[in-house]
Amino acid sequence: MQLVMLETNGNQRYIFAAPRLRDSIGASAQLVRLKEWTDDALRATGAAKRWEKNHPQPRGGPDPKAELPCRRFSTQWVSRASGKVIFMVDRKEDAKAVIGRVTRTALAQAPGMDVSGVHLDMGDKTHVDEDLLKRIHARAARYGLRRPPAEARFSQMPFLARAKDSVLPASPTLKCMFGHIDDEAKDDQGTLLSLPSRVKRYRAFYSRRDLISLACRTSEDLNPDQLVRDPKKLTKKLREAFAVDVETPGESPRPNTGAVGRDSDGGRGAADEEQKSDVVALEKRFQDAPGGTGEAASALSKVAVIHIDGNGVGAVMRRLGETMDRVDEADFSRAVGCSRGDADALRRFVLTVNDRLDRAVTEAFAKAWADVAKWAEADAGPTGQKLAVVPVVPVILGGDDVTVFTSGDYALPFAAAYLERYERTTESDVLLRHLGRDKGTGPMTAAAGVAVVRRDFPFHVAYNLAERLVGEAKKVGKAQQPVRSTLTYHALFDSSVLDPEKILQAYSSFTTRPFLLRRDGAPASDPPGRYEPWPDTCGRVRQFKGLTAEDPGTGETRFPKTRAARIRKLLSDAAQARLVDRGLSDRLANKAEREWDDAKKVLSGTVVEGMGTRALFDLMELSDLLPDSYLHSPSPADGSEPATTQEVQE
Repeated sequence: MQLVMLETNGNQRYIFAAPRLRDSIGASAQLVRLKEWTDDALRATGAAKRWEKNHPQPRGGPDPKAELPCRRFSTQWVSRASGKVIFMVDRKEDAKAVIGRVTRTALAQAPGMDVSGVHLDMGDKTHVDEDLLKRIHARAARYGLRRPPAEARFSQMPFLARAKDSVLPASPTLKCMFGHIDDEAKDDQGTLLSLPSRVKRYRAFYSRRDLISLACRTSEDLNPDQLVRDPKKLTKKLREAFAVDVETPGESPRPNTGAVGRDSDGGRGAADEEQKSDVVALEKRFQDAPGGTGEAASALSKVAVIHIDGNGVGAVMRRLGETMDRVDEADFSRAVGCSRGDADALRRFVLTVNDRLDRAVTEAFAKAWADVAKWAEADAGPTGQKLAVVPVVPVILGGDDVTVFTSGDYALPFAAAYLERYERTTESDVLLRHLGRDKGTGPMTAAAGVAVVRRDFPFHVAYNLAERLVGEAKKVGKAQQPVRSTLTYHALFDSSVLDPEKILQAYSSFTTRPFLLRRDGAPASDPPGRYEPWPDTCGRVRQFKGLTAEDPGTGETRFPKTRAARIRKLLSDAAQARLVDRGLSDRLANKAEREWDDAKKVLSGTVVEGMGTRALFDLMELSDLLPDSYLHSPSPADGSEPATTQEVQE
């Protein structure tokens, strides 16, 4: 028997190979197709049928409707994580055939994606154990060091026209390349694009459609009218939307034409002009589209990249034996379908954790999106304006990693809502509640980093900043007992320094970030210190915004926004100067402190009494970044559900 592992490599390079949002959306959709391609390869090579014949599935075989993953999938499956699959086959020839077919499929359907596979002889073992998993990962790491990179497949030719936004050569249209694809977007057909970029952008339409379907199925509270430009087309789109389901071995394979997303009758379904215009409009809100004027009425003034990473998930997979021992025997049997002592327990455990974690991440994402939609609708209500599409676009959604593009004003609300939903979902899960802590049960935790930038700022730079912010937040969360979820942010509007480490170092003495997600019974500090609970921070921001708002009767403010802006500018300049001139930085910081001391004489007895400029800087930034609907909505971090739209408006 052979143990086989296939995985995608260089995912960030593949996603951010081009600076356009539509490319990133399509690249993300391509990365999750590894499971689909592997299922197809197992059927096409006959490996699935041979396995089914030699290893009969207990209790009547796999059942797609079964609750337990070990009942839905064939016994040859070990792991079905995002971007990585592990399975068993009977023969060495089957392993090579499956790996070859999957990598060739990736080359044809996702040019530029790097997929590699390795296999390992299991010897006389009939079940996967921890030692075999360590050995297959070690073999994959050794193989990765000596194999040529994916870029070698697309060497530059001096006589070829260069593609837009890429060092790769331009390619013909998809219809010219493949013949059967005749619904490529018109603007893409007329643009010099590389083959990887052309395929990514084509897949972006279907990715957006599938996301709408997934989110609406997961969260009953999500108003689908806010997810597409034309609500009248929603019902049709959701009916036509498809989800890739796993077929049991022996079923007839579906036709795989490469033009994924078409209806079974050959029609274009949701990939019509309305769907295309939906994605194009979304792209224009985030950045100037090729050939556009950059003056779209719905353009966002600021956008954000959110990166969220779970705490301890990697450790769970590295120490499977220890992790399994932490799980209560009754909960283990209920979730996995066998006892810990069963020879097949480890395989079932890995498969079940993958499945339940994917479900938890999907549910948290969908419900956080629904929360943002409610807040956005509440903010649009008083103005009498019709709510536009809520621009929440996942780039990576799988495992414990989430990367999202969104509008700047709802980025922090989305991040906090996701963390709250993730904790609540995992704490109620019979298996996942044992994985978040070394002892006892509790929620699994995560860290979120939000990089808020101006429209048309390079996404890959914002992503690097968000990723670094997650690292800072994780340090704080893991230092708590028990481990806590944390979130942090940085608004990059006034800097030409693109090194994330230098940016965060410059501002470290002016903020109270990162924030702890929950209060957990601890009283609010006064004055606020480092690592303040997020609900307490939101409470201070809510009261601070009241100080800067005009009095309805007199039209005056106790703390004018001009003064707040002046102090904020001084602190920001001081942070920037710290990188080149420490003396200038100190002088600017002292000037800001004097301004604040003068302001406190007018604001005696208010919520900001006793606060220093460190907390003030966060308050002034957050007062611009957090919408009123969010600040006045109950938070699950305090044990309550988000308010409905009507409750928020009231």
